[in-house]
Amino acid sequence: MQSACRLRQIRENADLTQEQFSEILGISVSAYKKVESGENQVSIASLSNLYKKMNVSTDYILFGKKKDVEETWQTILNCT
Repeated sequence: MQSACRLRQIRENADLTQEQFSEILGISVSAYKKVESGENQVSIASLSNLYKKMNVSTDYILFGKKKDVEETWQTILNCT
């Protein structure tokens, strides 16, 4: 249910209707309404579309986790 709340928050912050947001996710409006209400889960394909079109992290949608710039930079440095 938390992912549904985060999706709704993202949609509302972007000032998008459910119809507009469902187009970004690549699903029907009725399917999106079920996701937003918590009746259905969002698909991996929809999460991928959201990331590609709005640069929203799947980690944030699923787990509420946001990486900050410093954490990302440390990850990059540790890989080199």
